[in-house]
Amino acid sequence: MSWFHMEPNVRVTFGAIYAFAILATIGAVLYRARSGSNASRELLARTLTWWIIILFFTFALSAPRPAGIIAFAFLSFLALKEYLSLIPTRQADRLVIAWMYLAVAFQYLLIGIEWYGMFIIFIPVYLFLLIPLQMIGLGKTDGFLRVAGSLHWGLMITVFSISHMAYLLVLPGEKPTVRVVPGSRCTCC
Repeated sequence: MSWFHMEPNVRVTFGAIYAFAILATIGAVLYRARSGSNASRELLARTLTWWIIILFFTFALSAPRPAGIIAFAFLSFLALKEYLSLIPTRQADRLVIAWMYLAVAFQYLLIGIEWYGMFIIFIPVYLFLLIPLQMIGLGKTDGFLRVAGSLHWGLMITVFSISHMAYLLVLPGEKPTVRVVPGSRCTCC
């Protein structure tokens, strides 16, 4: 889906987002020129971050479908990497973390092939079983519940939830309608 093939409402929404970002940037630059404080530098940095986020989503939604899916997969990878850098992990959990990174690729592969049934249960069912089994198999059960809960939560917020945005790219645009011909019987009765 390119920019010109987007629905008019989507283009209007992006236009409003870009207009707001331009106004915020002008405000941040004026505030920086007037005050020159640390708060103004932080405001300008946050405005730049929002520009990066807006441009990323514009690219992901207007690029061809495979590029958009890859962009969201990259976003999930970066989010998972950042999440794992913030939580305490044990040396024994390195193999489990490797499985988590592989799960990112597999989750987005399921989106690419449009396998909804597996996409929707892969992380909350299969990985929620695989991760604890792998941890128990390693024999390191100290802090098991804390570590397992942290890893599961990380998968849910950084991979599972973000992958739903990517799955929106593969949904069909318009649903077919069913026509009923007067005097005919439906095939279900």
